[in-house]
Amino acid sequence: MKVLVIVNPTASNGKGLTDYKNEISGLLENILGKFDVVFTESQEHAWKIAKKAEGYDRVISVGGDGTLNEVVNGLIEGGHDIPVGIIGVGTGNDFIRTLGIPNNYPDMVKNALGNKFIECDLLYTEFTDFNGRVQKRYAVNVVGTGFDAAVTTRFNRLRFKFRGTFSYLMSFFIEFLVT
Repeated sequence: MKVLVIVNPTASNGKGLTDYKNEISGLLENILGKFDVVFTESQEHAWKIAKKAEGYDRVISVGGDGTLNEVVNGLIEGGHDIPVGIIGVGTGNDFIRTLGIPNNYPDMVKNALGNKFIECDLLYTEFTDFNGRVQKRYAVNVVGTGFDAAVTTRFNRLRFKFRGTFSYLMSFFIEFLVT
């Protein structure tokens, strides 16, 4: 099986890179032997990588929900019908919890490389971004507007983040107080 692994090294405040190097890469090597890996360098880089994923049997997203979203959008834009595996190293990992995927790396790797597939709906949305441009996106998990979007924007701008819900709750309360 020819596999492309797209790693977001900044996921969960750098935990993505540390966990990939210390644990995830070894688990992948034990099962696959060889695979291709690319580390994202900026926002939307996973999108660009996935868009060019011609000839792969599987693409694995190593990051959070945002990385997964970019991978899916890139595959769609590139016209690729390739299964996506998820190894969640993000702060929230909401989508993994929604799917019931165990939150430990050995099980996530087995699921990402296995033959049991979960089909899910994608949400298509068109919106005007902060620069006034109309954007078109597919959402894998949720679409938020208004207060929800303001909380997410605040969360993304936090200088210090903690894994899990604490950072989201902090962003929620700050946004609630200033709104």
